[in-house]
Amino acid sequence: MFPHLVDKAVEFAFDHHFGQTDKAGANYIFHPKAVAKFVEEMGYGDEYVTVAWLHDVVEDCDVTVDEIREIFGDCIADAVDAVTKRKSGNEKYADYMARVKANPIATVVKLCDYKHNMDLSRLKEVDEVAISRYEKYAKNSARLWKHKLKMGW
Repeated sequence: MFPHLVDKAVEFAFDHHFGQTDKAGANYIFHPKAVAKFVEEMGYGDEYVTVAWLHDVVEDCDVTVDEIREIFGDCIADAVDAVTKRKSGNEKYADYMARVKANPIATVVKLCDYKHNMDLSRLKEVDEVAISRYEKYAKNSARLWKHKLKMGW
């Protein structure tokens, strides 16, 4: 449908995540790439895959939702905004999840984000902090799956 969107998103993500690393020390770009792959494997189309590539650029880079809107349009920007935690740092998790749940694309992308973040094999060392984070993600992922099923997305 919109393969040009995905191509632009890949380039945008590579450009903006350049030099970033994840908790395991790997190039950060492997995270949005994995999330996008999971979205594709679930059978979702280009808009969903585009959001998967972009899901962390506002939160982790010097990018605004308005920039995303200008380049990728309202649908993509709204979904990216929904999965972006607010930089103020005082947003309640329930408010964040309500925003994710209100957007079908954000819901699917967040599920795939959880899936990749729960892959403990990516870590050099699995410690209590990693296990605690895994347990939190697993609980939140299960709740989000229930919501997705209820909504029929």
